[in-house]
Amino acid sequence: PGRTTNRDIEITRVELRDSDGTTTQTAEHGRAIQVVIRYKAHRDLHDIAFGYGIHAENGAHVCGTHTQIAGLPRVDIQKGSGEAVFEIDELPLIAGNYEVSAAIADKHIQHIFDRRDRDTRLLVRRGSIRSGVGLVEIPGSWRIRPDESTT
Repeated sequence: PGRTTNRDIEITRVELRDSDGTTTQTAEHGRAIQVVIRYKAHRDLHDIAFGYGIHAENGAHVCGTHTQIAGLPRVDIQKGSGEAVFEIDELPLIAGNYEVSAAIADKHIQHIFDRRDRDTRLLVRRGSIRSGVGLVEIPGSWRIRPDESTT
């Protein structure tokens, strides 16, 4: 875990919120969760990107995205505090321990204004929804049918 910053804009906190908006470090597979990046801008910034990533306990980079990938129109920030929220409707992570990273960068993701590397813990529990094994549950359905030549 680590941090990189240039002080134009700072990540003041990275937190996770459940569907009720309550800050948590625990989530259930298949339930809603929000990744919240709280920030403080020391000046107006134009055309920037917010992003997050999730790493498994073993260090594997499970997933990540940012506002540019998501196709958000231009993100301009005024001097002051605020938050960027990524909403996950159904958390696909299988039960286990994870770490969340967050970053703020220019629109080309070449200049990092601030980055918090794996400093927010996330414990995912199985919950009431059945899940497979591994790191993520990929939605889909099974279909079993015999070959036509065997009938």
